[in-house]
Amino acid sequence: MKSGIEKKWEPNVELAWKDFLSRAELETLIQTEEVEAGDKESTAAIKSRRKRFAPWICSATTICIIVCILSFGSLDLFKFLGTPSFSDELITRYNEREGEALAVILPDGSMAFLFEGGLLTHPCSFQRNERWVILEGEAFFDVVEDDNLIFVVETKFVDIEVVGTSFLVRSDSICPFELTVQSGRVRATFINEDQEIIVEEGENVFLLDNGLQKSDIDCFQVNWNSKKIFFNGESLEQIVRVVNESIRGDKQIFIEDDYLKQRVITLSLFIESSESIANNLCNTLNLEQSIYEDVIYLSSK
Repeated sequence: MKSGIEKKWEPNVELAWKDFLSRAELETLIQTEEVEAGDKESTAAIKSRRKRFAPWICSATTICIIVCILSFGSLDLFKFLGTPSFSDELITRYNEREGEALAVILPDGSMAFLFEGGLLTHPCSFQRNERWVILEGEAFFDVVEDDNLIFVVETKFVDIEVVGTSFLVRSDSICPFELTVQSGRVRATFINEDQEIIVEEGENVFLLDNGLQKSDIDCFQVNWNSKKIFFNGESLEQIVRVVNESIRGDKQIFIEDDYLKQRVITLSLFIESSESIANNLCNTLNLEQSIYEDVIYLSSK
């Protein structure tokens, strides 16, 4: 016969969560494949990653929600769901601003401009074998060239593979897939049919019932730079870099103070002329400017 008060068993949520993370990390390490250079290997790696990450993310998200309900209650659960990162390795950016493109600086320095309603997911850091992002919606990409490291944009129906180029891509409920190449060369792969097509500069490809179809375009169709760009918590150095890339042929902007380059700000800019952008930055950040030949120098007052 038992004596005294019997202690009620309580689940150790923290210990269970740590155990899950260690097992998930081990499983990911076991399933990771070494991908060699070449078209066939890179395509196989994309398909392998699609299969590997989908169930892992779903499982992790489900367990996180359960843990949050048990540990923090409903109020903190809503705060958890509002965070931009849904795992320790992946970051999700969503643009809810009407009429503005959200500037996203990727780990390798490549730039993505996410249009209204777009959703972009990418790793916190790119691995040595490839660079990849997942897109839902419309975005313009300016990819840093790296011959040894392929850059992949995954959409619902089509994967895009590049080395270094700039292109506009859309994939949503209205338009299943459309790709416009502004510079460089891109390979698009229709996943369901294993159809591959090479898209050159000045060409457009879209998805129909019978597969990918190519057409020539007017280069002005991809001139999206007149749109307003929103920078959310980016350094002034990165913002000026995006501006200089967007207004090639106009005066370039240069930041003189090193500490000023690292200043993190949130603001919207109309991509018009470099002088108007410099004036906007000076008025917003209380800076001063000087112009010498084709360069606008910004510094603290």
